[in-house]
Amino acid sequence: MMETSGAYELTFEERKGYLYALVRAEKTTLEMAMDYLRRTAEMCVSVACDNLLLERDVPTSLPAVDLYFTTLYFLDLMKGKKIAFVNPHGPMQDNPEYAFLTGTRAGGHYRVFHTSPEAEKWLLKTIR
Repeated sequence: MMETSGAYELTFEERKGYLYALVRAEKTTLEMAMDYLRRTAEMCVSVACDNLLLERDVPTSLPAVDLYFTTLYFLDLMKGKKIAFVNPHGPMQDNPEYAFLTGTRAGGHYRVFHTSPEAEKWLLKTIR
């Protein structure tokens, strides 16, 4: 299922054991990130998923403070769910573990990867 907002494209696919979400955009803003994260959480609820692989095909990153707040916002929406986050465009804020550290400190079951295959392997490790 594909949804568009004008600023980004969001695609969902139910896969065995998890929901796959792909967001594509040329750039990002705080408002855009909050919107696609909310829509992703809503889709997880609607299909009763416990595991999510969210791939972010956006070559730009949010400022550190916005990334911090969007991470906390999303983890609050996704309480109790396992999330594999894919960022193929390189490190966030010059630190590839920035969002991961924020998320785990907030109690999330969450990891950041550079490729979908490595994210899927981690995600499926405990559910097969």
